[in-house]
Amino acid sequence: MISKTSPAGSNPSLKVSEQTSAQRSSSSKVNEKVQHHQFRGTVISDKMQQTIVVIVDRTKMNRKYKRQYRVSKKYKIHDPKEEANIGDQIIFEETRPISKGKRWKLIKIISKK
Repeated sequence: MISKTSPAGSNPSLKVSEQTSAQRSSSSKVNEKVQHHQFRGTVISDKMQQTIVVIVDRTKMNRKYKRQYRVSKKYKIHDPKEEANIGDQIIFEETRPISKGKRWKLIKIISKK
């Protein structure tokens, strides 16, 4: 059996099989930033407290007929300062669950209506 050496940044005297799971996970997460999904959409409702509803339009291609069609989806976005209004273009990203249906937070308002 060939023994593997430990990854860079950890104790070189320990082999990979001898490292604890905490040592393996801590060495792989050093200076690593989590990349969240970001979307761009239009605000269609701002009637809730600290929450806006945004619609995101995207195009899909039909596999058989090769025709593009539009698909829309609504997202509930956390807006703690309540600065977005209906018709604004915004950028939002994924975050931890804030409520049952709210898992996104407002990043930036691109254009005001």
